[in-house]
Amino acid sequence: MITVNVLINANTVVTRSARNITLTVKPDADECQYAVDDGRIITHKRSDGPAILAAKMLQGVINFDHIQAKPPLWARIAATFIPKNHLTK
Repeated sequence: MITVNVLINANTVVTRSARNITLTVKPDADECQYAVDDGRIITHKRSDGPAILAAKMLQGVINFDHIQAKPPLWARIAATFIPKNHLTK
């Protein structure tokens, strides 16, 4: 299980949790599926690391593609560090 909390001034703004629902876990298996508490299923490669998984989980909080306003600074900064192809699965 993984939980991601976003805090501002020590106040929780967003919390997302997910659990691994991969049916067969093999030692050499790299790809896993996670059920997020908002109902989405995320496919994640373990070799990509936990930060990419956390970003995929938080992507469900708001989708900036449908908003005309500029995304907040933290989202624009985070987007520069995460390759686009990691957020599509």
